[in-house]
Amino acid sequence: MPTQIFLGAGLVMVALGFSACTSLPTTSRTSTMHEVKVGTKLSPENFSVAPGDEVQWTNMRQEWILVHVPNLYTEDLSCQRGFKNLLSLVWESVRINPNDTVSLCFKHPGIVLYTVRTQTEVGGGRQTFPGSVRVENVPHL
Repeated sequence: MPTQIFLGAGLVMVALGFSACTSLPTTSRTSTMHEVKVGTKLSPENFSVAPGDEVQWTNMRQEWILVHVPNLYTEDLSCQRGFKNLLSLVWESVRINPNDTVSLCFKHPGIVLYTVRTQTEVGGGRQTFPGSVRVENVPHL
C-alpha cells in the first residue's frame, strides 16, 4: 500500500513536470524578435528590447558555442526556446550548434547580462564575449 501511494505521487509529479514544460510559449507574443549573431564577435553586443520581445542568439560559427545567462528563472520569462529541459527546469547555460538558435523573452524591465563562450585556436582555446540586454518599457505615444 505505501509503495502504491509513493508510485502514484511520483507519477503525478512527473505529469505536472511535463505539463509545466508547455507553460511558456516558444516565441514572443509581441511578435518582435531581436537577433544576436555570434561570429567573430557579438552583433549587437548591447541593445534594448521591450518586455515580452524575443531575444534570439544565432550561432554563425563553425563550432558550437555556449550562451550563459546567470540568475535565469522561469517566472522572469514570457517565452523560451532551448533553455529548458524535460522537467521544466531553466538552464542558465545552453550549447548552440552551428547555424542553430535559442531564444528568451524577458517579462520585467531591467538589465540582463550574458556571456557567449566560443572555441578558438588562439590563446587558450576559448574566447568569451560579454553582452547585455536592456529590457525597458517603451512609452506609448
